Amino acid sequence: MSTTATEMITGVSRPASLNRRTKSEARSKDVIRLYTKEDVERLRGTVKIEYTLARLGAERLWKSRRSWN
Repeated sequence: MSTTATEMITGVSRPASLNRRTKSEARSKDVIRLYTKEDVERLRGTVKIEYTLARLGAERLWKSRRSWN
């Protein structure tokens, strides 16, 4: 891992999550979006995705745990 100028001056490193966010923001700074967050939420849809196998497995696990007591 390389040391940044800020780390050399202050002796303090930034969290990795902050570095990722800053890089992501820099990458998309020139992107023009012709829609708002509300537009995305409105158009997202109302159908709830269900993961049947996961739900059935979880229900089976909980039923079997009840019999352990």
